[in-house]
Amino acid sequence: IGDNNNVISHFFSILINIQYNSSFPSIVCLEELDYYWTYFQKEFAKVGYDSVYAKRPSIHVSSWSGKEKDDGCGIFYQKNRFLLLWEITVTYSDIHDRVGLILLLKDKVYDSHLIVGSTHLYWDEKQPEVQLTELKEFEDGIFRMLSVAQKQFGAPKQLPILIGGDFNNGPHSAVYKFMSTEFGSSLGLRFRSAYDIYKHFDSKTDSSINTHFGADFEPSFTTVNFRRAWTIDYCWYTQDALVLTHLGKLPSEEELRSETGPDGWIEKENTKRIKDGKPALDAKKNNNGIPNSEHGSDHVPLLAVFLKKES
Repeated sequence: IGDNNNVISHFFSILINIQYNSSFPSIVCLEELDYYWTYFQKEFAKVGYDSVYAKRPSIHVSSWSGKEKDDGCGIFYQKNRFLLLWEITVTYSDIHDRVGLILLLKDKVYDSHLIVGSTHLYWDEKQPEVQLTELKEFEDGIFRMLSVAQKQFGAPKQLPILIGGDFNNGPHSAVYKFMSTEFGSSLGLRFRSAYDIYKHFDSKTDSSINTHFGADFEPSFTTVNFRRAWTIDYCWYTQDALVLTHLGKLPSEEELRSETGPDGWIEKENTKRIKDGKPALDAKKNNNGIPNSEHGSDHVPLLAVFLKKES
């Protein structure tokens, strides 16, 4: 979430839509979230959400974000539906000042338990070993929360788990493979990406959805800016405990690139970024992206609806 007034106005409109739209989400995960205490916590509370926030520490200096990190991960949940029982913040033990947030919620309507996680992994997709180390620490946090749920709150072993986040790597990466094949497997958990069937809905095939899923069927992008358009955001769920029923449709890349930026921004950017001795951006190409007047972040929101499987 960027640092500008457009972001505030954009997310205010989201809050209004949440308030008046009959399909508003029960749980919202936001990463790279700043202005939590001064804006988002208060505004979400006005429309019926409690929330928990984990800010990134400001321990190390980096060329990407300096030392003073103002963002973090936030999880918002409808307070008339859920009760917070426990929270765990995972501060990754590397030099990148990244965090994960894990909540144990009680569903007051169905008298059941749910674990929700949010994380934002290290930005460099060329260093998956760093991202995997962070993920394994996050996995350990999930295991600790499962232990708390079972020992202190009498929750069953087969708990629904949702994890939303910016994983900063693509569907054919080692990060994606780890999440879909290894994350939680030592406890018998099987995670699946909610959007791993998305391209099926745009295809002409008449085959079963169950035979068309996985990395090849993720969306073409979840972030679009002048640097790139690709998929790095995911909503993971335990497929033995939850059934996916609906997915939100994503805007087209054409729509996301439809607005030009302020006059002179390409020239200004090229004074900062040189690639192979040449300007990084070709002024003749469409370098537009988001955020813009309709989208306050350079990531598009993912929306998934689940049903709990009968135990």
